[in-house]
Amino acid sequence: MWLCRCECGSERVINGIVLRDERSRSCGCLKSEVTTARSTKHGHSSNTHLTPTYHSWVGMMQRCTNPNSRAYADYGGRGIKVCARWRAFANFLEDMGEKPLGLSLDRLDNDRAYGPNNCRWATAIEQARNKRSSRVIEFGGRRLVLSEWAAILGLNQSSLSERIKRWGLERALTTPRLR
Repeated sequence: MWLCRCECGSERVINGIVLRDERSRSCGCLKSEVTTARSTKHGHSSNTHLTPTYHSWVGMMQRCTNPNSRAYADYGGRGIKVCARWRAFANFLEDMGEKPLGLSLDRLDNDRAYGPNNCRWATAIEQARNKRSSRVIEFGGRRLVLSEWAAILGLNQSSLSERIKRWGLERALTTPRLR
């Protein structure tokens, strides 16, 4: 019998025959490490924790593929799909990278599928401006939503909307705000 110290630091008494036959290579920690490595696909989910990036991916998949999801009607129900490549989390992660703190997954064109050419990590303000209900106004070679034009002019949205209704687009966007 031999007292052996494992690389992890624990000590065990091992039969000499087992050592000579190389049937023991660790105290048992190696088996645990190998099992964990074999069963871990990407390291972004466990029984108790989802990383923010994985949580975003799961949410996207649910909205687009699960008819029982509360958001399905606004996504999968109206034909919004997830590109074939992104059905595997590893590919989504490779294309989008880790989710930055304070940002969320956003589609540039709300009528197109989730995919690498149509998605970005966006702020809450960018998300709010990029909704189907947002009023997009094209003027002077720029395409912005009403709230962005209002911010540029120093007006609130309702004032700008009223200006457009009364004066027309060009006058509403070129007349400075009265101080």
